[in-house]
Amino acid sequence: MTLRFPRLSLLLAALTFVISALPAQGEGQGLQGQLEAQRQKLAKKRKKPVGGEDMETGDDSSRMTPEQLLAARKRRGSRGQCRFVAAMRPEKLLPGQSGTMLVTAILQGRSVLQAPASVTMTLLTKGNLIELGPLAARPAAAGTIHRGFLGRPVYENTAIFEVPVTLANSATLGDKVQVALDLEFDIYDGESTQVVGRFVERVQTQIEVAPASEPQVEPRSERVESEAQAARAAPVAAAAAAEVGGSSGAAIAGAASRVADQPVDGPTAAPAAVEPASLPLGSGSAGGGFLLNPMVLGAGGILLVIVVLLLARKR
Repeated sequence: MTLRFPRLSLLLAALTFVISALPAQGEGQGLQGQLEAQRQKLAKKRKKPVGGEDMETGDDSSRMTPEQLLAARKRRGSRGQCRFVAAMRPEKLLPGQSGTMLVTAILQGRSVLQAPASVTMTLLTKGNLIELGPLAARPAAAGTIHRGFLGRPVYENTAIFEVPVTLANSATLGDKVQVALDLEFDIYDGESTQVVGRFVERVQTQIEVAPASEPQVEPRSERVESEAQAARAAPVAAAAAAEVGGSSGAAIAGAASRVADQPVDGPTAAPAAVEPASLPLGSGSAGGGFLLNPMVLGAGGILLVIVVLLLARKR
């Protein structure tokens, strides 16, 4: 009897251990099943293309048109292909004024943009402070760099786009209005002429609400120039008349003063008519040449008066 009790206790202990181990094995199998289900879901997601259709159904990219393929494989950012620089002209605008946003695309490597450029624009700036006009590309030159577009209109190095910008009347002086755009475009390979892909690039600049810093300069009028010439000629004629004595000096001074006053008569400073007796021989044309110089007219008049006086004394 003493030998049966130890054996019975050992048997009961073994049964207890086996019964307690069975639920743990069931829990382990359940966890393993959940992990396997998650793996299957991830595998199915990876099999789907960009367009969202399952590869297992047979609706793959081979049934898409080239335009659908470009749209499905559109990429954000064009690093290594093209970069953009934007600037406002003028940089400062008053409320209600308009300017132009210049966007320059700098193409890199063998990347080119076909002409006419297929670029679409989306305004990202929130609020009603600016109004944009249509985007327009400057004309493209004939290709001279890449073999695939030689002699054809293409944008090889750069492409410049213009966007009209109007500032709202509600803008406040001193503010800086941010202008942000999304540009969508297709890039081609300059050698093979095949499309590289469709890209979306963000371009932004700012407008300062303030008066323009470059004042307008008006040209000097013809009247001011004529008056300055007359003022310089009057002292010379008066000094020449003072050197001649007697009654002839007064006559010469009067003639010189009349000659000096002629260019400034009239609102447009047109040359006045001169008496035929005071015109020297071999005079030039009236188009701003020999006759229009007050100093020459004064000297000619003085010489003419001196000659007349000498002839009168000899008689």
